[in-house]
Order: sequence, then structure tokens, then C-alpha cells
Amino acid sequence: MRRLWIHIGHDKTGSSYLQALFARNLDLLAAQGIGYPVRKELIEPAIMGITTSGTEHGDDLEDRIAAIPDGQDVLLSYEGFFNSLAEQHETELARWRMWCDRFGFASVHVLLFTRNPIGHATSSYMQIVRAHGGTGPLDTYVSRYNRPFIVMKVLQRLQAEACVGSITVRNYSQVRGSLADEVIAWLPVEPGVRFEENKGEVINRGLTDAEMIVTRWINKRSPGLGRQFAIQAQRSFPDLKPSKVWPSYVAQQQLQRKNAKAMAAVNQMAGDMGRYEFDVREPHEEDRNPVQITLTALRMSGAWAFARFKAKVGRLLRR
Repeated sequence: MRRLWIHIGHDKTGSSYLQALFARNLDLLAAQGIGYPVRKELIEPAIMGITTSGTEHGDDLEDRIAAIPDGQDVLLSYEGFFNSLAEQHETELARWRMWCDRFGFASVHVLLFTRNPIGHATSSYMQIVRAHGGTGPLDTYVSRYNRPFIVMKVLQRLQAEACVGSITVRNYSQVRGSLADEVIAWLPVEPGVRFEENKGEVINRGLTDAEMIVTRWINKRSPGLGRQFAIQAQRSFPDLKPSKVWPSYVAQQQLQRKNAKAMAAVNQMAGDMGRYEFDVREPHEEDRNPVQITLTALRMSGAWAFARFKAKVGRLLRR
């Protein structure tokens, strides 16, 4: 019977990598009876490692699902599913039920990647600086972090939904080196099937210490410009080593106290491979070497200016 397979994220758990994997393996998935209704114009960017939001959740998603042959299962991948289940679950689950009725899905099967809380909070903080105009200190963000509580609510809602046939939870902190294998084990594919992947590619790398410092400085003046600088630096210099900054012990302890009950509840629902662990480490501050910061600012400015020039030339040539 036809089934719907939904990878719901959440953020900072390898979603961009998986979406590149799915885009690169459309033919393999189809040969296994699975359609992946990604927009055609997003296939190449996804393969190149550019963040694309997977199959997304736009107005045309149902048309793309309808275009999948009736005999195939359907695979969706989009972090926005997690956010919708957290913020407007009744609307989201009603949509899933409607898809089951309209497209003949007998059941929905969900894959959720979680991540140990302090590492996730640190990575999320970097994303807020890079893409959302963040300017505050890491410790403040970490001490307010509550993602395990949201995961708990999402899992409870999924468990109560009749159309959901299974929920697979994996802790990204445990399986980050074998994400492709985890997805293969989750999907209904033949034994021995393996995804084609580029083991050496870097997708959606984090910022370096100096890049974070420069981006926060720009964000205070123009968040939109800060985002452009950070993302262009990420694309232009994909092989730079991201920051290893880690919050203070005080902030880590505050996070533990705030999230202990929610983590315990998630652990009861998630199984051994999805269990949270407290990832306390020795604090590590950003390297504030003024020479490195200055050179990084110049490098980011150059990458941004060159990208704008290249885009302008491209527009002129297309006229």
C-alpha cells in the first residue's frame, strides 16, 4: 500500500546534507518506488550544497505530490514540518490527513533528528547570527534554550495522530557520521541499496570565530547586510573550519536545569538511538585576534562585492 515518508528536521541536524543526498539520488529513489517531489530548479543547488529547504511546503507542493506516479510512495523533507507541528499542529496534521485521503496514502512515517542540547544551542546561535540578525552573546541564548520541550510536544502530538504509522527518532550527535545509512534503514528500500554521496563535500558550514564577530558587528547596523556577508563567505570559502566556541559552565548548568524534565520525557518516547545526553564541555571563548578579525572582514567584503558584481554582469548578459 502507498505510504508517505516525512523527514521533519529539526534544524541543525544535517537536513541540508540529506536534501542534497535526496536530490542527487532521484533516480535511485524512483527505482525503489519512492518519489521525491522537489522543485526542478532546486535540484542543482541542492546537489551543490546550497541550502534549499528540500521539498518545501509551498502552494504547489500538492501539485508536485500529484505528479508522482500513483504506485510510488512519496518522500518529503523540510524542517518547516517540525516548526508547523510545534506552532500549529492541528492545521499541519489536518493537512497530512487530507493528503492520505487525496493521494491514497495508507499511513505516514516520520523521521526526526534531534541533537544533544548544548551543541544544538551553540549551533543554533551561530545560525541566528548568520541568518537572522543576531547580535547578543552566546551565554544569553544558551541559558534561554528550550528545544527539548518543543521536541517533547511534537512527539506527543505525533503519537496521538491516527494517520501516523511510525515515528523514528535519531540523535544527530550520535549518528552524524552515518546519516545516509540511517535514512536508508528508515526508507522502504531493498537490502544493499546505498545512496550516491560525496563524502568530501561541506554543506552549510558554520562560521569561524572571526566571521561571527564581524557578522554581529554588521548585524547591529544592518541585519540584512550581515546575512548577505555571512552566507556569501560560507559559499565562497566552504573549507574553513567553523568555530568551536562553547558556553560558560553557568550557562550550561542553566540549560540543564531548564530542560531536564523535557529531556527525560523525550528519552522515554525516542528509543535508544534518539535519546538525549547532556553534552557538558569545558567552555571555549571566541578567538578575538584583531589581525584575524580585520583580515576576515576584508575577505568577507571582497567575497560579497565579487558576488554582487558577478550577479550584475549575469543580469546584463541575459538582457
